[in-house]
Amino acid sequence: MPIISDKHHNGNGLVTTKKANPSHGFGLKTVGGIVDKYNDTFDMAHTEREFSLVILMSNV
Repeated sequence: MPIISDKHHNGNGLVTTKKANPSHGFGLKTVGGIVDKYNDTFDMAHTEREFSLVILMSNV
């Protein structure tokens, strides 16, 4: 199981360890921006071995 360590942080949040390619997805900053645009909830947390993301969209 991968470990979330300091190398996964850039001071502004988590960064990927994947090689650059078109299949990265939407990105957490993009998703967070959309949630913020609608004044809804985006909550991200992690431990060394777990990552959780809660998105509540009620104003869409």
